[in-house]
Amino acid sequence: NTITNSETIENVEKIRSYFVKAYIDSIKNEDLEFGITGHTTELVKNFLAFNKGLILTELQNLVLKNFKDKRLVYSALHTFAHLEYDLVYPQGPIFALAMSRHKDIVIQDFSIQCFEMWCNKSSLDYLEQVSIDSIWLSEYLQKTIEYIQDS
Repeated sequence: NTITNSETIENVEKIRSYFVKAYIDSIKNEDLEFGITGHTTELVKNFLAFNKGLILTELQNLVLKNFKDKRLVYSALHTFAHLEYDLVYPQGPIFALAMSRHKDIVIQDFSIQCFEMWCNKSSLDYLEQVSIDSIWLSEYLQKTIEYIQDS
């Protein structure tokens, strides 16, 4: 038996569709809190074992298609933050950096929390280039940079 390209594409589409539905259902039924890994993160981790690139891309696509949905943006940041840096690299850091420019200051805060939780020194090169308008959030960013430098 050989698998044709159309069968492979069909299987990928089924997985993509199933992931998106499962993710949306999961975040509807879970209270997400930074520092606590929940069911949604475990769900994504299981899907990543199958096809990391596809799942991380679909998570980003889901947010881009629903960018006004702050709960969805927050859930994606929460998911990225609670997975190992190397597992979500480069999509996770790129996504968190992009969200640091979101107009909602709470989303900006969560984007910095991602880097604090990952605590990965390789993120310092780009974190040091981020500019935040809010004074308290800029101070938090600087403290996060210092925390990563000292760890």
